[in-house]
Amino acid sequence: MATTLSEQQASDNKRIDADRVTAFFKRLDNLHDAFEAHAGEFKSDCKELYAEAAEALGSSRKVFKHAYNTHRSRQKLAKKEAEFEESERNDLDLIRAALGDFADTPLGSAALS
Repeated sequence: MATTLSEQQASDNKRIDADRVTAFFKRLDNLHDAFEAHAGEFKSDCKELYAEAAEALGSSRKVFKHAYNTHRSRQKLAKKEAEFEESERNDLDLIRAALGDFADTPLGSAALS
């Protein structure tokens, strides 16, 4: 018959102190709460900056945010490609050549990532 984890722990004289587990949980809760509070501030700051940029450029917030997200995606792809070895770059170039103009579309970019 198989032994359960608690039976195995009892046989190994290993006990888990509930107070210690609770203390770890509390510390993690505090870190998560602090992160969420900070993330909320960050999101608010970003929202304000999107609105400021859109107004200054005479665009909608939605359009500016889309343009920024496209910019970030291209940066991430370029960073990944910079880490490729020479043979991997050659393979990527071959795939792009096979795709032709399709490689420059969002769907083509997604296929390459």
